Order: sequence, then C-alpha cells, then structure tokens
Amino acid sequence: MINLIPPEGHRTVKREYLLRVGAVFALLFASVFVLLAIALIPMYVLINAQISTLALEIGQGDTNGDVYKKADGDVQMTKSILKQLEESMPTVTASVAITEIQNLALKGISFKTFSVDESKGSDKQIQIQGIATTREVLAQFKQAIETSSMFAKAEVPISDLARENNLPFKISVTLTKEN
Repeated sequence: MINLIPPEGHRTVKREYLLRVGAVFALLFASVFVLLAIALIPMYVLINAQISTLALEIGQGDTNGDVYKKADGDVQMTKSILKQLEESMPTVTASVAITEIQNLALKGISFKTFSVDESKGSDKQIQIQGIATTREVLAQFKQAIETSSMFAKAEVPISDLARENNLPFKISVTLTKEN
C-alpha cells in the first residue's frame, strides 16, 4: 500500500490521534472522579451531622455533671438521714422479741397476752401472760428466756408458782441493752 500522507503529515495525524485519545481518557477519568465525589456526598453529610451531635453532647456534658453532683448530694443527705434514724430507732423490735419468746416456749406453755413497755429512760420490758401445765415447765421456760442473748432477765412472781398444775403466770422479761 502506498502511503499518500507525507511523513510530516503522518506525524501531525499521529500527534492529533494521541491527543484525542488522551483527551477521551482524561474526560473518562474526570467523569469517574465526579461520580465518585457525588457518591461520597451522603457520607460527608452523615459525618458532619455526627460531629455536630457530638459537639452538642460535649456542650451538655457540663449540665449532666451538675445533675450527677446534685444526685450525689441527695444520696449523701439520704444516707445521713438514714443513719440518724438508725441511731434513734431501737434495734430490736417488739415483734422480733415476741417471736423469739414464742420460739423458746416449751410444750405445755400457752400464751394469752403480750404487752410491751417502751418508756424512755428505762429498759424495754415485755409482760407475758399465759398458762403453764406444770411448775417445772414454767421454770424451764424462765430458764430458757434467761439463757437467750436477747433478754437480760425474766422475773416470775412467787405467787405464780403456788399451784402445781395449770399455773396461770405473768413473766416480766427485760431486753438486753446491746440489742
């Protein structure tokens, strides 16, 4: 085949061809770059929103700290009130003492009444009225009460020991001070 284009023209055509191919590739790469940039816009918006949210949370951190300090102060005040209440309340309630007395009761002891004297300045006393089947059962019950660590002493009037069987009794029990 005969080449009709002179060598000078051949170089010019080749240069323009390479320039057009380069321009097409540049346009192609530029369009891909623009498409990628457009695709990344939602991610940039999301990151910007997260940054602004974190900035708001950091700004509110001071008010949250104040809330925590106030709550801590309330807790400390409540603890001090509870401590004062614990100091003013007796440590042994009447129901606990009566339950202990009922647990110590032997077979043959039946109770009628319990009365609690909690007057200030004196020891707490519990008056127990009931019936014992025998004098020995009543003596053993009194001994069981006195050996308990919750009670300091138990007093039975001598007149309650006059009968041999079916003795009505009235025992005065004094609680220990450490309870």
